[in-house]
Amino acid sequence: RVASLAPHVTEMLFAAGAGSQVIAGVSYSDYPPIAKTLPQLGTYTKIDFETLMAIKPDLVVAWLSGNGANQINRLKELGLPLYTTNPEIPEDIATNLIRLGRLTGNTSVADKASAAFLNELQQLRFTYSQRRPVTTFYQVWNNPLVTLNERHLISHLIKLCGGKNVFSDLPNLTTQISIE
Repeated sequence: RVASLAPHVTEMLFAAGAGSQVIAGVSYSDYPPIAKTLPQLGTYTKIDFETLMAIKPDLVVAWLSGNGANQINRLKELGLPLYTTNPEIPEDIATNLIRLGRLTGNTSVADKASAAFLNELQQLRFTYSQRRPVTTFYQVWNNPLVTLNERHLISHLIKLCGGKNVFSDLPNLTTQISIE
């Protein structure tokens, strides 16, 4: 019985073979499509702890930087079995698939998913490594207008696919910018 506290966590749990074990998610947990039918525990930035405690999960999987320190600390205070994920580079996704597979008893499926993911990364590197980079702007949110720097996972993926983040040199991982 696994509670997912971030959309990407839900996707990774399903990919790791634990989809049938996921008993709740958060808003925007919409992939695979069946994830839309999961009971929701709020948003990744505002977890409904009362509902979370009521469902009695065997494991809670949280997003370290997205759920935030206050929520992570509250989960620890509540004594819930907790695993945190915080992918920073594409290879971290493969590592997390393996760990989630181990934690949920789905080692075989997770190992295959991890290997397939690493293979896809290698294919993308091969395909785009010799091409001229495409100048890219990534909009995280529209109001306020937010983007990200080169250290963000998304920026690593943009680079992997032949893009160059125009805001790569910003000091913060995510930053509010003006339309100008």
